[in-house]
Amino acid sequence: MADCPHLSRTQNAAGEIIPAAASSRLALTWLKEGKVHIAGSHLEDPKTGEFNLSFIRKEFPDKDFSMITFAHWEEGLVVAPGNPKNIRKIEDRVLEKMLEAEALQKQVQDAAARLEGEKGRVDTEKNRLESVRRAADEDRAQLLARRRVLAEGLSEPVRETYERVRAGRHGVAVAEVRDGFCGGCHVRLRPQMYNDVRANASILTCESCSRILYYVEPAPEDADAAGGQGNRAAAPN
Repeated sequence: MADCPHLSRTQNAAGEIIPAAASSRLALTWLKEGKVHIAGSHLEDPKTGEFNLSFIRKEFPDKDFSMITFAHWEEGLVVAPGNPKNIRKIEDRVLEKMLEAEALQKQVQDAAARLEGEKGRVDTEKNRLESVRRAADEDRAQLLARRRVLAEGLSEPVRETYERVRAGRHGVAVAEVRDGFCGGCHVRLRPQMYNDVRANASILTCESCSRILYYVEPAPEDADAAGGQGNRAAAPN
């Protein structure tokens, strides 16, 4: 028997039934080929709305056959126990889905509006950062040009010392001296070294980090605010 939902064998006094699962069309084909004795079918003719007969006549045009109706399809709605949403007809379910769709559509529209706003903010920030980058590139180009001019004014030994220290100190070759300390490694200078650096008469390097040292005389108001520390540091202990 084809097109039966059960695959287990059924046996009684009248004989044994061996079911075989198949589609309606395949079941009719097996019946035509003599592979089964009974075929189940539930095929609707889209032109006439008639079930099964037109298909059976087509498969068995010159043979007699018997068609037995033993079941009818019944359409309905499967709802939760107790029907909590009180769905009585298909239109209720359709309306419910339409309301859900409208709510989801509103969420999609809100999300799209937020996305557009975020895109605008990102574009604004991107333009600002691009402007900052261009300004930084211009400043860098000017500083490099000035660096080349200053480098041309240095003697070869000084330039070699600068490049050597710069390469060994992560690009920082000079350090300001403040209150007797190297601004690069923060080590206190010897008194004589500190006085020599303050004189700015020659190129001196830190005995600790090897950076080239320079000294900037503080403005009078800075010296007063520091309590004259700059003057007292001329001969650190």
